[in-house]
Amino acid sequence: MRLRDGTLAAAAELDAEGTSELALVRGLEGSGSLEMEGGTIEGLDLATPNARLASGARVDLFTLLRAATSGGETKIKHLAGSFSVEGGLAETKDLTIEAEGGRGKGEARLNLPDWYLEFATGFTLAAAADAPPFYIRLKGPPDAPRKFLDANAFQEWLSKRQGAAAAARPARKAPPTPATSSSDSIIEDLLKEPQKTP
Repeated sequence: MRLRDGTLAAAAELDAEGTSELALVRGLEGSGSLEMEGGTIEGLDLATPNARLASGARVDLFTLLRAATSGGETKIKHLAGSFSVEGGLAETKDLTIEAEGGRGKGEARLNLPDWYLEFATGFTLAAAADAPPFYIRLKGPPDAPRKFLDANAFQEWLSKRQGAAAAARPARKAPPTPATSSSDSIIEDLLKEPQKTP
């Protein structure tokens, strides 16, 4: 996933000591914050699965989520978070994302000396505010991390919801069988009886 466009504001107070670039990175200390208005997240499409869920149609949403977290884009309304840095390790625990189709809450840990990122954001679709979030996790080098989708709890919630909706639907009644008049019954019985010859 990658952020583009939008208006980003960031503030930080950082200190570092060392006689080499690596020493400076390992000695980095401080804190900061960032805030973004507007913009786009590339590689994530929240609007499509949210619209399908809002329609009430029965869908394989897990397959849809896999597609939605592997391409497309999502418009951002607001993104904000704070971070701290200690010994070259940067960490945030309060990242929030308000976006088209849903919202997200994330945590991240960036090891600058080893150039390794661990990032997890739980997203909730606007059409399923009471559902458990599904998670997008990033691990690896910050410029080329591996991406994982964790949606087991969300898929279980969806299956229960769709099952309850199916059980609540009224059963389809079979069409009534036409009643047979008494005279018709007598004729049918006579035709079934073997005829006696005199």
